[in-house]
Amino acid sequence: MDSPEAWLYRVALNVMKRRLRRRAVEQRLFRRSHGESAASATTGNPEVWDAVRGLPDRQRLAVVLRYIADLTEADIALVMGVTRGTVASSLATARARLNGLLLDFDPTPEPTEEAPHG
Repeated sequence: MDSPEAWLYRVALNVMKRRLRRRAVEQRLFRRSHGESAASATTGNPEVWDAVRGLPDRQRLAVVLRYIADLTEADIALVMGVTRGTVASSLATARARLNGLLLDFDPTPEPTEEAPHG
């Protein structure tokens, strides 16, 4: 085996993916059984996560490992089995793409009109 460390990261990544998929299924089943809509149970901004889901696999994985798992570019490179430059490029491309997709996105909630008092 040329790189046991890379193999170990790959195994860990596969375990993490499996757990995330299982957690997503469990959350869907929980929401269904408790009558919650998927939108109301989503944390964060659904528009942002929809945009992240639309990224190509490599970019999406790099974004999740960087901003959710809080890994460094070097660690992400080991996990993904690519060079650090590839990670940096993937993240830059993903950020540019997300910026374009979310250009009009405003994370502040819309103010609600209140009925006049009096």
